Amino acid sequence: MEPQKHSVWVNYLYYGSLFSLLILLSVSSVYSREDLAGSRIFFLLYSVGEALLEVFLFICIGWLIKKYCKRIFFALFIALTFVCFLLHLLDFALNRILNFSIWETIDFVFDESFENFFHMLDASGLSLWIWGTFFTLLLMVPLIGIVIFRITEWMSRKQPMGLRFEKVVQISFCIPLALFFWDFTASRFVPQEAHHAFIKTLPWKITFLRPNTPLLTLNRKLPLPATEKELLASLESFSSTPKKRPNIYLFIAESLREDILQPHIAPHLSAFRERSVQANLSLSSANSTQISWYSIFHSDFPYYWSAVNQQKRETAAPGIELLRKMGYQIHVYSSANLLYYGMDELLFGKEHAGVDSLQTFNHTPPKEAWVSDRETIDTFAQELRENPEREEGHCFIFFWDSTHFDYSWPKSSAPRFSPIASELNYFKAYHSKKNIEAIKNRYRNAVHYIDSLFGQFLSIIPKPEEALIVFTGDHGEEFFEHGHLFHLSELNDVQTQVPIYMQLPKKPTSRPALATHMDIFPTILSSLANTHSDALKGQSLIDEKRWPYAVMARYNASRTPCEICLHNGLYKFTARFSDEKNIFKADSLRIISLRTGKEELVHEYKEDLEGWVQQEFGKGLERLFY
Repeated sequence: MEPQKHSVWVNYLYYGSLFSLLILLSVSSVYSREDLAGSRIFFLLYSVGEALLEVFLFICIGWLIKKYCKRIFFALFIALTFVCFLLHLLDFALNRILNFSIWETIDFVFDESFENFFHMLDASGLSLWIWGTFFTLLLMVPLIGIVIFRITEWMSRKQPMGLRFEKVVQISFCIPLALFFWDFTASRFVPQEAHHAFIKTLPWKITFLRPNTPLLTLNRKLPLPATEKELLASLESFSSTPKKRPNIYLFIAESLREDILQPHIAPHLSAFRERSVQANLSLSSANSTQISWYSIFHSDFPYYWSAVNQQKRETAAPGIELLRKMGYQIHVYSSANLLYYGMDELLFGKEHAGVDSLQTFNHTPPKEAWVSDRETIDTFAQELRENPEREEGHCFIFFWDSTHFDYSWPKSSAPRFSPIASELNYFKAYHSKKNIEAIKNRYRNAVHYIDSLFGQFLSIIPKPEEALIVFTGDHGEEFFEHGHLFHLSELNDVQTQVPIYMQLPKKPTSRPALATHMDIFPTILSSLANTHSDALKGQSLIDEKRWPYAVMARYNASRTPCEICLHNGLYKFTARFSDEKNIFKADSLRIISLRTGKEELVHEYKEDLEGWVQQEFGKGLERLFY
């Protein structure tokens, strides 16, 4: 039985599957977000409307192409609809894990160099054969889509269904009107922060109306970063010779959140913490590796990372140069990929001229990160035995990678924490607490392993009581505590609270309230020689009078970070520069959220937002925009 004359025959199995997928993904994405002021219903209905509109537009356009164009064009159109089908699926995964839409991700990829794109794939923790299989399947997507359409077409013609063309056009016209009416009547009840969080759950990532984004007008624009010439002048003016030069040991572990370092997981680090200098709250400078590394060694605000990287300086980072001026020799042992975003030269100078030795222990499947981490300590131990003069006047820097996705530790014996997720089961975790715990157990095992390496390190170093030892993580790691997985997605507590433990020859009189990555090298200088350098923007943890703020920046691929967060220990102020492409021209900040340090919404500002921000963060903003 054929549809009525003048009606549009519909492959309802194919288009119905597309509609069902859109609804399933949208509902799942909406319910995975925090329910901010009861905004879920608004976005659920909006999702249904956008899904219906997309499907009816496909039906209408497909009918016109089939009626007036050659068959090849209809086949290409069906291939395009299946590509859209796949993009929605990828968009859901990216949004759920990293809080990026598929379009943001594609934009990032096309903005990268081929070399750095390769390093990004390597940093993902997935083997190249998996990526090769993925990209091969992408090339086959159009053909797969056409085959699926033909099969569903044959099945649906057994019980055909048709819609009058005028009805299809009317529905395609009425849905946007209904969405606009729903938007007009209900959007004013949706807070700005909820709109910012939920809009990425929609199939089209857009609404007709948007709530007024609170703007904070800046009296001054962000100053440009110092040039290399200005940096060299600042370094030239530094002159200090410490009475003693105890060895310095700096450890930077990948993706290490502070709350994971419990005695049953990390006994050596837990014990080290108890006898170390630490703040009440320690924060990374970013939720991504390259920005945090920059902030540690340059002791600079994290949003300057990309601008300084683009200068292609020949000089090593200020922290390194200052130690060299104090007579230290620098040795680097890294299992992390220092070529990532060209960080090796940004930290250690052109051709690594700022360090005396730099050894990398790369790991690509089947070699695992834990093997490379072990090689750093084994090599360090061997060199200590061969060079007894390294008992003082040397700085040793370790980059460890076992705690990076997909979390690595020796498999020769039963894991300390189980059950564990297999490498290919990560993405089953979306709605299962059991699977999340299995992933966290992988993470716990990796943390336990690097803790054992740290214990081994403590047992072999000369003069351990005199040594200056620093242990930190580049950023934290999330396991859906706030709706996402891993890091890069938000500047929330679990992605930014990291250990900053320091064994110092000189200790502060009281425990600091707040510490950040920027403070590490100023503290080292202050502890060694009671001195400071204008080349460092951080502050010593030994100083009694400290700037009571921390500044963090969110990952933005190779571009300048445009989302920042100020933290005063109690409240967090997260905002984006009004000019995201050139933050140095921005004249205002778009406020994204105001929260407590425990990620609770702040309600005190309702009557006077700008006044509240100025009260809590005014002095912090004055220093940034001077």
